[in-house]
Amino acid sequence: LNLDFLGAQGDLAILPKGIAAIAVILYLSKLKTFRRYLGYGALIVFFSTFSSDEKREAIFLIFPIIWLEVYRYNLRPSLRTYLSGFLILALIGILILSMSIVRGYGNFEDVSGIFDALILLPQYISSDIFISALLVNIEATYLYFHSLNSIDMVLSDLNLLAYGSTLIKPLFIMFPRDIFPFKPDSILELYTIAYDPAGRDLGGSWTIGLFSEFIWNFYFFGIFMVIFVAKFLSEFNIFMMRSVSSINPSKTIIYLFIFLHLFTWVRGSGLDQYVMYIMIGIFSVSPIFLIHQLFKPFFLKRRA
Repeated sequence: LNLDFLGAQGDLAILPKGIAAIAVILYLSKLKTFRRYLGYGALIVFFSTFSSDEKREAIFLIFPIIWLEVYRYNLRPSLRTYLSGFLILALIGILILSMSIVRGYGNFEDVSGIFDALILLPQYISSDIFISALLVNIEATYLYFHSLNSIDMVLSDLNLLAYGSTLIKPLFIMFPRDIFPFKPDSILELYTIAYDPAGRDLGGSWTIGLFSEFIWNFYFFGIFMVIFVAKFLSEFNIFMMRSVSSINPSKTIIYLFIFLHLFTWVRGSGLDQYVMYIMIGIFSVSPIFLIHQLFKPFFLKRRA
């Protein structure tokens, strides 16, 4: 799925696949406990086998699962909850490390999938590069440096201020730059060009995080503005959770998709990319919506 003519980069086919995975998660969420968790685990492992280059999307599927579990089963702090959380974190860790080995971390040869990588985990964990590689895997050193570096750059050179242009860029998504040369640049574009222009020419990009993006746009005022954005997003999440029981499945899938990819924006990939993801998600869920509408009378008749 190539949308380069709109300014997107890379293969976006992972998004329709994510919609399909969320549809399965929504179905699994209604099963009994053992079958439900077995299904969740199988789905994430299956998704990981063909998305090692997109480990973020595979791992992010855990978030809509947690979202539905909290909503449907009213989870409260307990020994069982803590044990479940520990198992989830262990699963996340194993998947991140396995998919990273597939992508080349550790310089292992003949690794064709995560099942081959699982065998190599003990060797990878005991290697000298493991700690530094793990921090790169979870983007800790990466995001820490670029978040602070971007703030330092814009405070040192006010000419870099974007004055909100990265936040209004979604209004121009459908206009190719060849037709609309004044189309605003994304935060990825602005920061990467300022920090590493040669790397940007080669197609590289660096994310700086939501907080730093607001500083880049509004100087010190961004500190207060991002607080209001965080409050709005929290309220919107509460609204989505309360609405799930009263809307059809296709809308629930979109809500879960919006929640899942919120991390795309918070991480620093830009509001424009987040909006584009939502647009592709809505388009991808349309067949599910049509199927639901077509067969809804049949199921209502069966229930009656």
